[in-house]
Amino acid sequence: MKYKSVKEFINDMIDNPGVVFADDYGRKWRYRSFEFMHKDIGDQDWHRGLFCLHLYGTNINKKG
Repeated sequence: MKYKSVKEFINDMIDNPGVVFADDYGRKWRYRSFEFMHKDIGDQDWHRGLFCLHLYGTNINKKG
């Protein structure tokens, strides 16, 4: 899915707590327990906060 705005993407994460969202390059994001987390390309561990929101260059899929 390609999101039209950062707000649309963040709202989708909030509406789906615990679901991992991932783009075609391996970046991942999730929202759980009132906290946003991310993994950048090559990261093994989750990091607090939002980073690398490249919404226009790739699809973002829900990974369950």
